[in-house]
Amino acid sequence: MKKLNFKIIENNMGSQYHHYLLGIILQNKNNWKFVYNNYIGILVKHYANSHGDFCFDGIYSANHHILQELIIRGPLTDFHNTIKECLDHDLYVVMNINEQILPYRRAYNRYYFRHDVIIYGYDEEKQQYVTAGFDEETKYCEKWYAFEEIEKAYYAMLNEWDFEFFIFRYNDQYVVELDLPKIKKELEFFVEGKNPNSLELEDLFEKRIDTYYVNNSYKDYYGIEVYTYLIDRLKKQSKILKKKEVLCTNDLRTLNVLKTHLYIINRFINDEIKIENNHITLLSEEMIKIINNLHMISSLIIRYIGRSEEKKLKTAIKLLQKCKKEERIIINKILEIL
Repeated sequence: MKKLNFKIIENNMGSQYHHYLLGIILQNKNNWKFVYNNYIGILVKHYANSHGDFCFDGIYSANHHILQELIIRGPLTDFHNTIKECLDHDLYVVMNINEQILPYRRAYNRYYFRHDVIIYGYDEEKQQYVTAGFDEETKYCEKWYAFEEIEKAYYAMLNEWDFEFFIFRYNDQYVVELDLPKIKKELEFFVEGKNPNSLELEDLFEKRIDTYYVNNSYKDYYGIEVYTYLIDRLKKQSKILKKKEVLCTNDLRTLNVLKTHLYIINRFINDEIKIENNHITLLSEEMIKIINNLHMISSLIIRYIGRSEEKKLKTAIKLLQKCKKEERIIINKILEIL
């Protein structure tokens, strides 16, 4: 049996690939600095089935100093032995599979869904892999699957470009330093609703950066304007809603990203900003109030989706407008301190 160190993050920290990265690097609490350095900017991803997410692409964007990456494209010819050899060499495996035939997933026996899964251990005697991902109840958790279940789900993908096999090596000796100028600039971009990826592009021009994926928004909502994106969806604006499109789990996903974004900034100011008065405590309390209001908005949207209660939708819109206004004030106060 072989099982690599991996931390199940209980908070909903966005997409699976963010959980994969955090599950590996947050074995070391100092690596929260890596999170503070990278998880400020948010945007709206995808034109169809759009949702709010972080600009930073999690495990796929981590620089090679903390996480080395190798990608194998095309179907594996020696499936189990390749995975076993990777794990035996302390390498984490992330691979695409078809969740339609993988138990304990929302798509199981319902529809084709190519998604990723992380494998960080195996039990040769029980013929099982240990994995992590969101289950049918959208809870992020650990699951053991039979070798043949994962292999079958892997080879059941429909498109040739879906066969991507990622291997990661974690460098637990890498010391992360807090990058306050970068954090400040990204907070400025956030509160102004600007695309932060121009910073990465400038750094690349000047040869100051490791190359990694950056994301531009298909719907042109960045930073604090992700609130506006949700408000526009709740108001059923035609410019972002396809014909007959309805509110769905992607809207709840966007709210989860906003909550996580606030949680990270709240943790950052408590961990890293040192001043002698209670100003930080007050800012932290104000952020927690916004997070609680976002939880309430999630409940209102669930009520609307289930019962079509228009009053719940109107209340959610007012609360979102309030949250946006309050977060803008908080971020500007943090910028004054920085």
